[in-house]
Amino acid sequence: MENATTRYRPIKNGTSYLEDRGSKFFGLMCPLESDTEIAKLVEALKQSQKGIGHVAYAAVWDKKGDLYRSSDDGEPSGTAGKPILNHIFGKGLTKVLVAVARIYGGVPLGKGGLIRAYGHTALLAIENGALEAVIPTQTVRLAVEHAKYAILRHQIEQKGWAYQVEYHDKGASFSLEIPEVDLDSFGIWKAEMDGFQ
Repeated sequence: MENATTRYRPIKNGTSYLEDRGSKFFGLMCPLESDTEIAKLVEALKQSQKGIGHVAYAAVWDKKGDLYRSSDDGEPSGTAGKPILNHIFGKGLTKVLVAVARIYGGVPLGKGGLIRAYGHTALLAIENGALEAVIPTQTVRLAVEHAKYAILRHQIEQKGWAYQVEYHDKGASFSLEIPEVDLDSFGIWKAEMDGFQ
């Protein structure tokens, strides 16, 4: 990780496979926009191979990593979902689902064996995918009259800030995504601009 606050999101799915004493583990890391997608993605993994008995997972679906969930899916408590979640947090991932499916091989692995198998399969899936850094931003709103719209838009585009525009009778309102590292320079820029609210 670049620093303690840098987060990463998947831009390419990662998959993995691990075999331990006859049990087969299939891992998947994929992007996740909201918790409403989890059940569908987990079910798709469960249907991908015959004989899958458990699909443990962990998911984080907000930029800061505050909204998360994990499931052991019937494995002993703390042996499947938690090791997966630990790797997600350890790698600083966000907007991600990491799931591991297991086909039982006839030999009990014990709690320690399950923790290692689920955790290692999850880690391999993460490492086999592709990630990009998520730049923390703050949303800032600016209003402008019609006569100054083109000037403001040009300056915003020159700065490289992401924006959306809403038009209304008196002009336009910009909703800007300002990287947190640029907030001071944004404040100076805004103070120098004339006629913006």
